[in-house]
Amino acid sequence: MDLLDESSDDDAESTKDRGRVTFVSSRDEMPLVRSQAHVPGTWAGHCYCCIALSNSDQLFATRCIEAVIEMAENLGYTGNCLRHEEFHISVSRPFYLQISNLEPFVRSLKERIRMLQAFSISISYSPKILRNDEYTRSFLVWTVHAPILPTMVEQCNEILELYDQPPFYEPPIFHISLASFVPPLPELGSISSPHFADDDSDESDSPLLISELRCSFGTTLHHRIPLS
Repeated sequence: MDLLDESSDDDAESTKDRGRVTFVSSRDEMPLVRSQAHVPGTWAGHCYCCIALSNSDQLFATRCIEAVIEMAENLGYTGNCLRHEEFHISVSRPFYLQISNLEPFVRSLKERIRMLQAFSISISYSPKILRNDEYTRSFLVWTVHAPILPTMVEQCNEILELYDQPPFYEPPIFHISLASFVPPLPELGSISSPHFADDDSDESDSPLLISELRCSFGTTLHHRIPLS
């Protein structure tokens, strides 16, 4: 994914008609493009760590989404927004394996990941915009930090290489996606972060503990790998 950090043109903004963002309730309502054509017997996989955001974090996420939508509509953007109800940190790209390779892949992943210890992450509440590789979708995100995350990605990359699957994004931008937009958002420039409650800090005060890695294939096969 690519960070959008280019400044918008003030003159262009003043001449655009106001757009309109429509909220959708599920991914099925988003006109998405597959990054790889479906091949019979192949399963789409993903490795990630789940995050349980506090109620205050979720309220702040809503304010960030509203601020970005207002900026986008003022630039004439019209599109769909899906607010994410579940939150995670990806440590792999989406990948594709034949059904015969699913169990060997998970077995190798368990052997490596179980040697890693549970860890905490810190969240930067300064919102950023990322785009997918196909430039068909934008994501509103908070970036996160934990020293162990690059090691976890490296372990996943080494196994995925055995199956001719692409490595994680370089450089990695670890993040929590708050919402996604189709079509992708226009260039918004610098996004002003709403204040988090009465605190001006944009870093989380209470790091969140990560105690497992998850690996999912399609919508039905889910594996949970506990950390030591």
